[in-house]
Amino acid sequence: MSIADYSGDAIGRLHKLIDVERQRNTKLVEANLRLEKELEQAKLELKLERQTKFATNQQKEDDSADDASIEAREFWRIPLRSTAHTASEFGTTDYSLKKF
Repeated sequence: MSIADYSGDAIGRLHKLIDVERQRNTKLVEANLRLEKELEQAKLELKLERQTKFATNQQKEDDSADDASIEAREFWRIPLRSTAHTASEFGTTDYSLKKF
């Protein structure tokens, strides 16, 4: 075998190796692009989920505040004409202001 044949065979193997690595590189780039798209989609889904959760919690807080406000108004509400107690039950019917 001559040196030229050996050199030609070595160059041929190197070309094949380069082709294999190019194919491998192409597949890796495609996989990388696909994974980047999946990551972006996952980020968008997570953002939407967080917004939905925030809106739900905000609505619950608003509803809770509304309920508390109603309860407070009901608790402190005094009827205009209450028949539950009369002035005589408290020992006086004199509503005038007295000077001390």
